[in-house]
Amino acid sequence: MTAHNVRGDIASGHRDDARQESRSLAPGLTKFSDDVVNLIGAFIDSGAVTSALQGIESGLRWLDSSLGSAAFKRDGRIFLDGLDRLSRLAPALITLMQIEGALGVVGLGRLLRSLKRVTINGTTFWIR
Repeated sequence: MTAHNVRGDIASGHRDDARQESRSLAPGLTKFSDDVVNLIGAFIDSGAVTSALQGIESGLRWLDSSLGSAAFKRDGRIFLDGLDRLSRLAPALITLMQIEGALGVVGLGRLLRSLKRVTINGTTFWIR
């Protein structure tokens, strides 16, 4: 009587099954791989990649010329000055929102219409 290696027989059977599956999958995977390569090649040959790269290059050239221009610096300064002015108005806007919350839109409208604008040394005050 011969002793059998049950584990070895099972592992050997699994290896054989895996080899058969890989042989049956190989033609399909090879065709899929070839199709992907052909698709990528067609995409590159279509000029889409070249066109996209040219667009990026053009945009970078524009950005380079714009960032150094006097107009860009001027416009940037105007924009930052506007942000600074808005930041100084934030407390007043928050107060108006709180009043509007307490009085409602109609009550806030009446209050604003009753105020007079007075400017002293460049500072504006609203007086009732």
